[in-house]
Amino acid sequence: MNRGLLNYIIHGRSFRKDFRRQLKTLVVVGAGFTIAFTWRQTIFDISERVVQFTTNIRDSSVLSLATSIFTTVFSILFVLLIIYLLKDPNGDDY
Repeated sequence: MNRGLLNYIIHGRSFRKDFRRQLKTLVVVGAGFTIAFTWRQTIFDISERVVQFTTNIRDSSVLSLATSIFTTVFSILFVLLIIYLLKDPNGDDY
């Protein structure tokens, strides 16, 4: 291994800073996935009741499909709303 690379990994401040940043990102992503997985069934059940109430569908397969479509459309509209609200007023992308 190149001595400069070994010195960078062992003693480099930027390596430690980047490693900590990557570790924090890993923890946040892991926690976010766990939270999303936990709430998945609850959100699906609530959406299913809303769809069933508004459409009077009784067949479970059709109801499940309609609920999935409803949840997808709602999520896309929510993402678009967040993108619109967080848009940079100067028009810069980054």
